[in-house]
Amino acid sequence: MELSEENLEYITFVAKEYCHLPEFNDEYSRLNASIHAKSIFKARYETLNDTFQKAYQEYSQNEKIKSTINIYQLDSNKLWLLFLFITDFTESCFYEDTHVEELSISDFCKEYISLIENISGAIKIASLQLNN
Repeated sequence: MELSEENLEYITFVAKEYCHLPEFNDEYSRLNASIHAKSIFKARYETLNDTFQKAYQEYSQNEKIKSTINIYQLDSNKLWLLFLFITDFTESCFYEDTHVEELSISDFCKEYISLIENISGAIKIASLQLNN
């Protein structure tokens, strides 16, 4: 499938709406986020396409899916590319950049006790500020 701007229409919409930092919601930032997200997707497309080839065959041959896509007047190829984009985006958010430090049970408990104490302190401070 060609990765033309026309075929990436659904990805462009989603990337502009959801792939930018909330504090940067101006049109320039949204457009920049979209361009960046599509660039990454294009670089990963071949791998994604290979990985999900069997799923694509099922998707493209499923009559219920075809009927639903037609009811909503969507483009099945654009929708498939959007599926690949969302899959890649979410997997990269949760798998590639996430570093989880392994803690012993004792250290784990200490971390959470400290967290609870900090939260309790913050709640007390906020309560005092509201009462003044």
